[in-house]
Amino acid sequence: MHWKWWSVGFKINAGRGCAAVAISLLLMTQVWASSKEKVLYTFSGGADGANPYASLVSDAAGNLYGTTPYGGAYGSGTVFQLSPTITGPWTETVLYSFTGGSDGSIPYADVIFDKAGYLYGTTYEGGTSGCGVVFKLAPTGSTWAETVLYSFLGAYVDGQNPFAGLAIDPGGNLYGTTEFGGGSDWGSVFELARNNGTWTETILWGFSGGDANFPMARVLLDPKGHIYGTGYGGGNEGYGAVFKLVHYTGGWSKSVPYTFTSCCDGHNPVGGLVLDSAGNVYGTTFNSGIGHGVAFELTPTNTLNWLETRLYTFTGGSDGGNPYAGLVFDTSGNLYGTTEYGGAFGYGTVYKLTPTTTGFAESVLYSFTGGKDGGHPLSGLLLRKGVLYGTTEAGGSFGQGVVYEVQP
Repeated sequence: MHWKWWSVGFKINAGRGCAAVAISLLLMTQVWASSKEKVLYTFSGGADGANPYASLVSDAAGNLYGTTPYGGAYGSGTVFQLSPTITGPWTETVLYSFTGGSDGSIPYADVIFDKAGYLYGTTYEGGTSGCGVVFKLAPTGSTWAETVLYSFLGAYVDGQNPFAGLAIDPGGNLYGTTEFGGGSDWGSVFELARNNGTWTETILWGFSGGDANFPMARVLLDPKGHIYGTGYGGGNEGYGAVFKLVHYTGGWSKSVPYTFTSCCDGHNPVGGLVLDSAGNVYGTTFNSGIGHGVAFELTPTNTLNWLETRLYTFTGGSDGGNPYAGLVFDTSGNLYGTTEYGGAFGYGTVYKLTPTTTGFAESVLYSFTGGKDGGHPLSGLLLRKGVLYGTTEAGGSFGQGVVYEVQP
């Protein structure tokens, strides 16, 4: 079982081995009664998968793709596709069931497409050393075939236990993080470089613990090819950090432009980052010294030190609490996200942050009940044609999670 974060912020680890399941002011909060949630699919916990953690991606036809870390034909997780139908219900197709062996096991992260329509992702465990893999899924007629691109070797070697998904550059090279491993076993940032059908893995940064540690989010690539990410821990005070890598001829320069403190700016970021057109970075932290997590903006003031602005501090009440995932922009500059806890029923929320003349105002678009509508959303949101799509880890008719949509 993977670590679980409770709102008090403690982390419980079952083991470090490879195979071990290793406020800005409170501006306003309002519940939008007009927002509608619709369950598109309910997981049974069997061959169709169970307990999705990850966000969704879509193709041009509007099909949705995601992963479940559990369930499937062998109980080690799935990659699935959801397809809309004319009559309303969505149809689920399991594209691949992980066996728990060399092909990988427990895919917590989402998948991404390349230009050719192939899917790429990671598994937390499995592989030749049990430390997780990077995989590719390619359509072959009516089925999909899996190829393991890289199998991690473990602590003090390369990396161990990739919790996050991947980023892809224009050349098709892949970038990601491992929660553990690297030279000091505090986690790593890696690149998988494509070269004539083969893939070469390079550790770009093995964290030491003081810079950042335990990265759990997808890295962000900016238009210049710079890499940004978050570490759950590390930094000057051990409450997490934002890191940056800049490519130059012969290597990468590394910096930590912001470290979180024990007070008001938030701590323990789990989710990834998003970038606006001006180069500002936005994200969330799971915890906060005076609340239940924050949404933040980082403004680059110089190379080494960035200015943080708290957009919103969650109280853990009806406004939501403990955002596990990051944020997504719409074309008007509004931000959307989820909280794992809080809301009207305590099972999490879908929320919106609207820019105002004095900051950002928070609106709860939907509060999960923990019943058939789902509960405890760990995933971020996919915004497609004005509709928000996501997954919940719990709830649903069988208690194994759902795929849902919310129309603000």
